[in-house]
Amino acid sequence: MQRFALLVGLLAVVLLLPLGPAQAADKPTYESLMKDWLKTVTDMNDVLANIKDDATARTSLPKLEAIVERRMDTLHALKHWGDPGENERERVSKKFDPDFDRANKELRKELQRLSSLRTASRLLKLVYKD
Repeated sequence: MQRFALLVGLLAVVLLLPLGPAQAADKPTYESLMKDWLKTVTDMNDVLANIKDDATARTSLPKLEAIVERRMDTLHALKHWGDPGENERERVSKKFDPDFDRANKELRKELQRLSSLRTASRLLKLVYKD
């Protein structure tokens, strides 16, 4: 019983430790938030690419809902982050614009492909939720 309690305690410490020395207290950077935003778009594309019919669309909805929730959290963080300044905005834009362009093009392609499904309206509402 004591071993179990010790194991649970160690597991909790490992899972709750931040990845870096003061990462939890650090404010995310504008770049890291944009990287998170891009990740939500690419994750959404991955889920949409695996939808083949109404049945797979329905089973994909929980995954899409989780991705949209992450996207909304990132959007909220970006709004509260404030203005990064012209130089930082340009630097990050140069770094991520090609990836965003590619991801958004893929998203439009997947949404067009899925538009014939009966569950398409639910998918579209999730994807375009603001």
